[in-house]
Amino acid sequence: MKSWSHPDPEAAAPGAIVGIYPFTLSPEESELLGNQLFAADQDFPISHYMKEKYFFQLLDTSAFSTKRLDLYDDDPLEGLYPEANKRGFAQADTQLMKQMNAKRDIEAFLQSQAIHRTHCYAHCWFGIPQENADMWESYGDNGAGVCLVSSTHRLLRAVITEASVAHELGRVTYWPDNKPLPDLHSSTVMFRKQPKFSPENEVRLLSQIKMDYLPKDTDGFLSPCPERLTVRLDLETLVAGVILGPSMTVEVRQRVIEAAHVKIPRAKILRSKFAVRP
Repeated sequence: MKSWSHPDPEAAAPGAIVGIYPFTLSPEESELLGNQLFAADQDFPISHYMKEKYFFQLLDTSAFSTKRLDLYDDDPLEGLYPEANKRGFAQADTQLMKQMNAKRDIEAFLQSQAIHRTHCYAHCWFGIPQENADMWESYGDNGAGVCLVSSTHRLLRAVITEASVAHELGRVTYWPDNKPLPDLHSSTVMFRKQPKFSPENEVRLLSQIKMDYLPKDTDGFLSPCPERLTVRLDLETLVAGVILGPSMTVEVRQRVIEAAHVKIPRAKILRSKFAVRP
């Protein structure tokens, strides 16, 4: 086999991608593809911070309500290629087009991707092994919410699959806007975020409506996909533990504990390490 990109393939870390025949990958491209493809093979802790009202909703419905990628207010660039892709190609793409003697219409490609992301939904988790004060503040209702404790394999096993939706679990890569992102896989860009979000160390469940199930109007043309997509779950498989927010009131804490004991009796209920104890 030819064209390995790693300067010393034998010294590469286990699981690292050093090349894909017939073209090579830079170390950054290798990390990007590895984050997307290999996260599902590794079982490691993940957490999800949420308001207590969404926790009760989760217990009631046994389902996530996931948001369409183009509707994320905090990052309107979700699912889009960096600005640099308008000006040129990534190393891997350049090699592949040369090998195939092919050309690409950049504008048409980027427009197609902008449409593709409207068929995709994400549920975001954090690969931070310990509780994090910033995550409590940003996503856990300023500490009054709940933190779900799970793992990548628990999450994958918990998802109840449906014929109309494809699910994919991967790590997010934090890729700058001034560097072209390679089109290594149709969903690679869905696992890219701007570097300013890197402290989150995000792991995401990407859900895509399959082509045959995309909504159509009466004339057979594609209609907009729903703003949210429901992903059904086996909660006992998903939830290993529940951490009670450090600012949660005594009354809400008791309600959360009682509801958890009924719906997810095997889950551990823990007080936050940031909680002020008498």
